[in-house]
Amino acid sequence: MTNGTQTYVGLKMGEADFINATARFLCSLGFVREIECHFGRDSDTKADVELALDPSHWPTGMPGYLSLEAKSHHSKDSPNTINKAFGQLLKEAGKNSSRRGRPEHCLGLLIPIDGALWLDEREKLVRRGSGIEYYRNGFTRIDSEVFAGFGRLVNARYVLAFSDHYQRLEVYAWDTFHAAGEPLAILVGTP
Repeated sequence: MTNGTQTYVGLKMGEADFINATARFLCSLGFVREIECHFGRDSDTKADVELALDPSHWPTGMPGYLSLEAKSHHSKDSPNTINKAFGQLLKEAGKNSSRRGRPEHCLGLLIPIDGALWLDEREKLVRRGSGIEYYRNGFTRIDSEVFAGFGRLVNARYVLAFSDHYQRLEVYAWDTFHAAGEPLAILVGTP
């Protein structure tokens, strides 16, 4: 369960497909200014996902631009994605960009809400539940002060969790996500 919504468990979705599904959702509903966004692999200047927000759809006080590191627990390497998220955010903080360092820009994570079910290479059934629960459980192994301090260090202020099945994006403040708090906002489309 995530905020009263049952977690959908479907087929495994790779990171690129997850990013593309998130892009379709955000762009088709006008939640972002598509022409200013980037959805794909990170590069020397861009994160996995670069969003230019349409402020009319987002919580008051959110910056106009988010650079997001996308992570997914739909892989055999999923335990490492918890640790890799921090290394990637640190790397993102050091990239040069015209938006970086301005108050209307910050970093964050993009994770799936949906679970997944698949057969691994040994034909063993692998089941992953809610991405929110998966990453929260992983992050709670980190002291809350350390987690918050890292967020301040790299200017990571948000965790965005997306369900392709339910066409729903939950927006969490960085510290609130770690503390298992409620989302700041929930953006919905038509499933």
